[in-house]
Amino acid sequence: MPLSPQDTPKQPTSSLSAKDVSISINLIANIAMFTFSTETKPEEEITIEMETPQASFSKSESKEFKAETRKLLDIVAKSIYTDKEVFLRELLSNCSDALEKHRFDLTRGNSAVSGSSEDDLHISILTNSKERTITIFDSGVGMSREEVVENLGTIAKSGSQAFVEKMNEGEGNGDVSDSIIGQFGVGFYSSFVVSDHVQVLTKQEGKQGVRWVSDGCGAYEVSNADNLDFERGTRITLKLLPESREFSTDGLVEKTIKKFS
Repeated sequence: MPLSPQDTPKQPTSSLSAKDVSISINLIANIAMFTFSTETKPEEEITIEMETPQASFSKSESKEFKAETRKLLDIVAKSIYTDKEVFLRELLSNCSDALEKHRFDLTRGNSAVSGSSEDDLHISILTNSKERTITIFDSGVGMSREEVVENLGTIAKSGSQAFVEKMNEGEGNGDVSDSIIGQFGVGFYSSFVVSDHVQVLTKQEGKQGVRWVSDGCGAYEVSNADNLDFERGTRITLKLLPESREFSTDGLVEKTIKKFS
C-alpha cells in the first residue's frame, strides 16, 4: 500500500553533529573512508543551517512485491532472529559493491563519471536517536528507476535467492528457522529485521534521481526524485522498530562495524 508523506522519515539536516569519527574498514576493501556521526547535539550549540532546495517527488507508482518476495518479507517480519545486526553487514556490503562499480567505471574512462575521482568514494552513517532512525549513504554508482525496481523489487537481484531456495526446501518440515536466515542473510530485505519503514534515495551521476519506499507489507512505491542534496550515490533511511532503537545510537553501530571489518 502507498505510504503517505507523513510516514517518510525526516532527512538528515546539514548541521554539524556533536561527534564525527572516521575509520577505515576492510569491509569496503579500503577504497573509501567510512564516516560515522550522530544527530545528538549539546543544547548550547548554535547551529547555522544552509538553505537548500527541498527534495520533490513526482511520477509515483505503487507496485506489488512478487509472491516469493512477499513470502520472504513475511518470514523476516515474524522472525525472532536475535542477530539483528546482520542488516548492517548486508547494507554495507551493498554499499561496497556500489563503490567498486563506480571505481571500475573510472578505470574504464567512462565519460559519464569523468568528473569524479576515487577520492570522493565514501560511506557514511548518520544515527538519530530522537527520530529512531539510521541513515546509510554511499557515493557509489547509484541506480536508475528501472534498476531500482529490478534490484529492490525482486528476490533474484536482492541477494536473497539462496535463502528462498533453502526456505522452500524446508517448507513443511519445520526447517525454516533463524539459523537459515543467519546462514544466507536476506540481502537488502534484512532492513525489515529492524525497521518497519525503509526509504531509498538514489541517483546516477547526471541522471534523474529516484525514491523507493516501503513498509515491508507487500508493496512499495517508486517515484522520480528532484533536488536531492547529492549528485551521485544511494541513501537508505530506516525507521527503526522500538525494540531495535539501539541501532539509532553511535555505540552499538560503531561496535558492529568494527566486528564486520
